[in-house]
Amino acid sequence: MDQVIEIPWESIESETLTNILAEYVTRDGTDYGEQEVPTDTKVSQVRRLLAQGTCVLIFQPEDQSLTLMDTQVWKQMQRGLQV
Repeated sequence: MDQVIEIPWESIESETLTNILAEYVTRDGTDYGEQEVPTDTKVSQVRRLLAQGTCVLIFQPEDQSLTLMDTQVWKQMQRGLQV
């Protein structure tokens, strides 16, 4: 398995980041419950989480995909990879 890479979200052009986040929040398995939440709202919520440092944007070379990961989980993974 290739090593996953953290992508600094601030380095991504705003429109591109919006498109990445929109793709992420509309993936299968990202249901937000019984009430329908507009995609723009979901994107804003995730963008806020990135800005707060709660999550990070991760690139997975193996399948050429981007995903989001909880910052604490990412840090634990990094420590585990350095062992």
